[in-house]
Amino acid sequence: MRRWSRAGTGVFTAAVLAVLGGAALVPSTETTTVVPAARFSTVVKASPVDRIVSASGAQGDSFAFRPASGDEQTPFGFVSVGGSVQARSLGAASSTVAPVSTETPVPEGRISATATTYKTTLRIDSEQPEAWHALFNVWNQGTWTYLTSRNPQGSLSTSVNLPAGKYFVSAIYGGFGGSKSYLLTKSFTVSNKAQTVHLSEKATKEVAIKVDDATAKLQQSAVWLMLPNDHLVGFAGGNGSRTYTTTTSVPGSTLRTHAVLAKAGATAFKPSPYRYDLTTSWSHPRPSSLTKTVKTASLARTTLQVRAQGSTTDATYWTAPLLGESSGVGLASRLRAPATVTEYVTPGLTMSRSLDYDNDQVFNLPDRSLPAGTSAGEVVGAGPLNPAPPSADRPGSSRNGNKLTLRETGPFDDAAGHPDTSTDVVSTTTLSSGGKQLGTTEQPSLSLTVSPVEQTYRLENTTVRNGPWSQLSNEIRSEWTFVSNQSYGVLSLIDLAVTAGGLDRYGRAGTSPVTVSVTPSTRDTGSASTVTAVDWSTDDGATWKSLPLSPSGQKVETSFSVPATAAFVSLRLTAENDEGVTLTRTLSHALAGPATPRDRSTGGTKVSAVKVNGGKPLIVGTPSPAEMGSSITTTFTVSSAATRAGVVLWHGSRKNPDAVLRSDATCAPSTRCSAEVYLWDLPYDLRSNVLAGKWQAEVWASASDGTALVDNGSAGSLTVVRDTRLTAKASPSTVQKGKTTTITGALTRADWGTWSFKPYASRTVTLQQIKNGKWTDVKKVKADTKGNAKATVKVTAAASFRWIFTGDSVSGRVTGPTARVKLK
Repeated sequence: MRRWSRAGTGVFTAAVLAVLGGAALVPSTETTTVVPAARFSTVVKASPVDRIVSASGAQGDSFAFRPASGDEQTPFGFVSVGGSVQARSLGAASSTVAPVSTETPVPEGRISATATTYKTTLRIDSEQPEAWHALFNVWNQGTWTYLTSRNPQGSLSTSVNLPAGKYFVSAIYGGFGGSKSYLLTKSFTVSNKAQTVHLSEKATKEVAIKVDDATAKLQQSAVWLMLPNDHLVGFAGGNGSRTYTTTTSVPGSTLRTHAVLAKAGATAFKPSPYRYDLTTSWSHPRPSSLTKTVKTASLARTTLQVRAQGSTTDATYWTAPLLGESSGVGLASRLRAPATVTEYVTPGLTMSRSLDYDNDQVFNLPDRSLPAGTSAGEVVGAGPLNPAPPSADRPGSSRNGNKLTLRETGPFDDAAGHPDTSTDVVSTTTLSSGGKQLGTTEQPSLSLTVSPVEQTYRLENTTVRNGPWSQLSNEIRSEWTFVSNQSYGVLSLIDLAVTAGGLDRYGRAGTSPVTVSVTPSTRDTGSASTVTAVDWSTDDGATWKSLPLSPSGQKVETSFSVPATAAFVSLRLTAENDEGVTLTRTLSHALAGPATPRDRSTGGTKVSAVKVNGGKPLIVGTPSPAEMGSSITTTFTVSSAATRAGVVLWHGSRKNPDAVLRSDATCAPSTRCSAEVYLWDLPYDLRSNVLAGKWQAEVWASASDGTALVDNGSAGSLTVVRDTRLTAKASPSTVQKGKTTTITGALTRADWGTWSFKPYASRTVTLQQIKNGKWTDVKKVKADTKGNAKATVKVTAAASFRWIFTGDSVSGRVTGPTARVKLK
């Protein structure tokens, strides 16, 4: 299949999400898994089939397309039909699409078995290879009833038997970077005979939003059509693709587009400093031009700061326009955290948003509508991570007569209170009274029946997460004591808001003192709450030191200096209220210290037999589209059973790597693991020559109960080198016996900054000649400043020569072609 490159299009890698209020949100293939999640949750692991993560929100439901390939940038077409969504990857043959619903769908139109029908062939007039895998959809235009139609693979046409009437058809195809994407539509009438309906690319115009910033380039867009019955049809994805749609429209329809632009040429190594997030619409009848140019000065402007959690990591920023018509297709941009991005957005338009860390943690951000001009910025992901108070979307623990419902979710909310949805965490909830355990579960919630008599309870909730993408808040433990009888309503538990000053963008302390502020509150009753102690530890809780507190209203503040030898600081916070409720909360690794983290191992777990890329160097040239989508395999053995494992390939220093490539591993049997790091776009991930050389492989693994963990920061290594090339030419190529000829060659090396080959100067190359069936060294030559080498040799018989370069720590070995010399 044809693949695309993100080179030169900006810092962001885009995935796709759509908001479809009231619609079912799961496309499917042969086997589809619906993953319940909070709004905009994108915490999905690899699947052997295309699938979707669905989520519900206050202003509409949403779905995020996840192709089987793992390439989140894969374009897809979709159709929303009143309660059901179908979607399919575009650009190549893919699985048959079948609709799946999260609510009762509107029935598809059924043609009466007794009706007289006529074969109607729907044909795309196109020479694009992607058109052979188009997604067709048909409606009865009189009733706007959706009709079932086949979507054959490897064909420019499909056929449907229709009774007399007026109909509307759409065809969607294209989407890969550098190609064109099409949304073709046409109204047609069936009378009393078979016919062929042609959908032509010639009747289209480009749909685009442009800006007056010459450095900005389209990163990704989505285009969709809202039909008179509120059905949607469109596509999204295809980084940098130009989009075209049919110029004619039907009454009651609206064409919409959502586009993200970033700085041309930016990459993960040199990120784009800005992100344009623009949406526009055209109602029927459409104007003659479907290209809109906006001035930067007319847009809303703000700043997004994304904090890292102790280490460089990938993050994904999702935005989806909420347009009041149960529609909105969103785009997601990958960031390299920590990051600061200036956002330019369409003013007055409400956007639904979230931030996803490495597909493991999602912060649901508040819907936002900004006026034109500059607005205050936003910080996401700042620590210490700590449970925020319950909300309407995330209710807390309560009592209903004799039934206690204990529900303490979202332990890793950020300091601004952005609610967290995490995957791959281990939670334990336990309730006891009088020293007797009443119930326990490995979940964040627990329901049980208790005595109607008033008594004192102890509620313990512990959540553990592991994985190298976040070094902070690996465990949060809350212990409440409270008195309860046969009552109704919210339990009056204590919550704590925690902020910290004096930390850098990674959540690390430096030489300046760290200031911690803690504000207590009591749920429902608002009883007076007091923080009684703040303790800190630099040895993972083995020892604790108390800190002096300075009250300021309900809040207390304290400060301390982190020693240079500390890698992490844990906090233990204690509070009480005048109802006798107490809370002790321990935030393990609440913040990072100046020292480099040590390897971790609990339960005696170890990793061994680590091999990256089969022990061979990874040679990277200037990849063509056909070379994209390769992978690096890492295999390793874990000494005890692992339910989660993974690998991080990093370059630079462990504290501040300048490049990271991550992947989860599969372990089968449970102690032998393999991880595939996919290289969907090398010019994005490796767009700097300084990334050549030795990379380290961090390997981690954990058990399902969180008791066994290993995280080895340098368990293996990989040498990544720049590809080299050599030429060879004999001049003259035909000589008299005993005469000389000159063998020339040019040594070039891949320049990852420009993705071209450039001369590799002043390197030593070796000229070889084949003798008795073996290549033998003739002489060594140092190439000049343009990478050129030459040697003069005497010829006594027909001979074959070649140049070789043995490589170095950042350049690959290469053997040039053969230059043959004949005798006259």
